[in-house]
Amino acid sequence: MQLHIINSLEELAPLKRFKLKKHKFPWVTTIFRSKIKQKNRLYKHAKRSGSILDYEIYKQFRNDLSVKLKEAKNKFIMHKLKDITDTKVIWREISSMGLVKTSSKSPFNFFTPNMLMDHFEIVSKNTSAFKLEDLYDAIQFVRHDIEQFQFVNVDNVEIHQQILSSVSNSHTIGPDGISPSAIKMLVGSLTSILSLIYNYCVETSLFPDNWKKTHIKPLLKVNLPKSPADTRPIASLCELSKVFEKLLHKQIINYLNKNSLWDPFQTGFRKFHSTQTALIKLNHDVRQSVDKRKVTILVLFDFSKAFDMVPHGKLLIKLAKIGFSTSSLKLICSYLTNRQQCVIDVTHSTSSHWSKIINGVPQGSVLGPLLFSLYISDISKVLKYSKYIIFADDVQIYRDCVPSEIDHAIDKLRNDINAISQYAIDNDLKLNLDKTKILIMGSASYINNIEADTLPVITINQTVLPYVQHARNLGVILQSSLSWSKHVTYISSRVHTTLYRIKLHNNSLSVPLKTKLVTSLIFPILDYCCVVYNDVTVQLNLKLQRLMNSAIRFIYNIRRDEHITPFRLKLRWLTVRDRRKYFMAILVYKILFGVTPDYIKEIFELRRVDLRQSERNIKPQTFQIPNHRTSLYSKSFHIAAINLWHSLPTEITSIPALPMFKRTLHDHLLNNNTEDEC
Repeated sequence: MQLHIINSLEELAPLKRFKLKKHKFPWVTTIFRSKIKQKNRLYKHAKRSGSILDYEIYKQFRNDLSVKLKEAKNKFIMHKLKDITDTKVIWREISSMGLVKTSSKSPFNFFTPNMLMDHFEIVSKNTSAFKLEDLYDAIQFVRHDIEQFQFVNVDNVEIHQQILSSVSNSHTIGPDGISPSAIKMLVGSLTSILSLIYNYCVETSLFPDNWKKTHIKPLLKVNLPKSPADTRPIASLCELSKVFEKLLHKQIINYLNKNSLWDPFQTGFRKFHSTQTALIKLNHDVRQSVDKRKVTILVLFDFSKAFDMVPHGKLLIKLAKIGFSTSSLKLICSYLTNRQQCVIDVTHSTSSHWSKIINGVPQGSVLGPLLFSLYISDISKVLKYSKYIIFADDVQIYRDCVPSEIDHAIDKLRNDINAISQYAIDNDLKLNLDKTKILIMGSASYINNIEADTLPVITINQTVLPYVQHARNLGVILQSSLSWSKHVTYISSRVHTTLYRIKLHNNSLSVPLKTKLVTSLIFPILDYCCVVYNDVTVQLNLKLQRLMNSAIRFIYNIRRDEHITPFRLKLRWLTVRDRRKYFMAILVYKILFGVTPDYIKEIFELRRVDLRQSERNIKPQTFQIPNHRTSLYSKSFHIAAINLWHSLPTEITSIPALPMFKRTLHDHLLNNNTEDEC
């Protein structure tokens, strides 16, 4: 089938070799190029004649052409970007159109493909290779006392819908020689063939060898790399394989959900779970402890190359223990084993030797992250004294205590730290001790009285774990004093860098296009986990608002002394504070409709109805506000969200559909904003 697709494409749209020339802007059509030549002729004629009239004719023609070129450019770019929501894809598109500067440095300026491949090869060989006996060992653990998980056949409709919904329009050719756009173009004729192949794989528990090849495209981590370790591998897999994986992924997820097999605090790669929900849980617990006059000791673990080090035999045993049948284990085993990878240098049309992947789950795959989550989900069973949160390979444990008992609490944590260290050894994972840190959080008065030098020393393999004042956790910088100053500074740096990059063509971009760029590239930075730091101070909020104001000035070319509010309202944008309220209210709405993690829903308690109260005065779906004594807890997500929800009109909170709720909430916040913008 693979050759059939490639041959069909070769007949319909044959690949051609061509020499790379100077970059041509795609909006400059043949008509525009002829007009540019005409403009040049008018200029030469005016220069030769010396006539003022000829020069004015040239200027008029030049100015009209510039306006039309600018309009064509903006129209073309808007058409390219209008349906793209992925920030990475937008950066790639605007880079390809020459709108931003891109780094000219390539890993291949420093290393050959074979040098890079040798480095990536070493990582997967850190543990023993899979043997067929490992599969037989895993089958011994297959459970017959519970409902077993079996992969089932898929039909044509499922495959057709999966291709249309998930396959991109990219023309990048995969390891099998087929691009995603080609698959989408041929979806009508491919569906029935793929159905036969996919179902044959399910029935025989075999994964095609042609789909086990991976192209590695390395990126630089630093500007001047000293070794291949300073590069990051980006994996490109066969698209037909990824479609099949997505269909299998759905079946596994349905089984896990139906049988409640997820660890309750595993928040990675799960529906309704995110880094934001994980951080909300952590920050709620920390602020609740502050209200009880306690501090919280947080330990952030970091695993080195965790996805690449998973031993296949031990993974299969863990899958068997949660109910995977013999046939499903065999298919997963076939999927994981006998995989190959090579580093490719597209610019110079060269590649490294093919290398066999010994261990790990496939990078860039669909099933890989899910399989890793299942592999590490039993880590919580070794903990005795700590609360925990797991997000993929990011594991964090924490315990609260009164300040006078901090040494005792750290001793308890030491037991769990040692248990995780031993868990890593037993499961062939490696802790990155250089990035594993301890952060003690609480009110400023308690934190300032803690002398770090007197705290008990915790070591792993003779490496001392440092006590730090701040640490990045799932993309958000946490501070021991519960301030958000460092995180706001981090946001500010990223926004200014992004604005600087897209400002290079400021004068040639239209207002709608600049608006699209800001909403696609700046807003994700401002909005990321914004509900978590809802309790920022007035000064920090002002700093965040000024970032939005800078973006508005970029869009409209406004002077720094000109008032910004009319332009913000023209864009129908909320202030940064109201944006946080907007996302907070949406999260509360989802809590009421049961589409948030259980650990978030459990924070909120519905208000008990007083039977003596008049029915007309009872507001539907309201929450009980817990007793609290500190401002830190009163400004936390928990209480702030309840107060916000109670402040909204009933006609908004009672809307039954989320899209309508979002629109109405946005209009309400926009029309009721009284915040002064500087």
